[in-house]
Amino acid sequence: MNIHEIRDLSNHHVLDILRNGLSSLNPLEPNYSPELSNQSSNLFYLLENGRYADGCYYVVEDNGKYVASAGWNRYDKDTAIVLSRAYVSKSHRTTYVMASLLLPRMLEQCKDYEKVWITCNEHNKAIYNWFVRTNQGKRPAMFSNWPEIYSNFEPIGKKIIYYTEQFVVQLKR
Repeated sequence: MNIHEIRDLSNHHVLDILRNGLSSLNPLEPNYSPELSNQSSNLFYLLENGRYADGCYYVVEDNGKYVASAGWNRYDKDTAIVLSRAYVSKSHRTTYVMASLLLPRMLEQCKDYEKVWITCNEHNKAIYNWFVRTNQGKRPAMFSNWPEIYSNFEPIGKKIIYYTEQFVVQLKR
């Protein structure tokens, strides 16, 4: 697998992999759809308008085929958000590509930030609930080998992030 780093829309090869991978979503999700890049919550809009200029967006591919993508960005002077605009192709969801390949890179690049957050909205609250269960010493799911790296985060509740209510987990320091 190859991991590509982008911060804008200038790398056409990587953008083609990303567009092709995300175009297969059914139905197309507005936050990921290349056709909806004029919406302010859309990944391609965020790349074009500098969200990842002070951070990085990663695209993972295997022999030219999209596997996963996610980014990190500076939220304020003390806080970085990791695993933002994350998506994993259905064929790779049980491989924990985020935990094994992307999150360690992001944490290394964010080591100078006082706070490192992972956020999710109500639509993905199950992810937040996994962190809650892990912090209670429970298994996050019945049949899941939840990666150990996630135990380094603790739930801190809801916050308004970029004008949207989000559930937030914070890296334990």
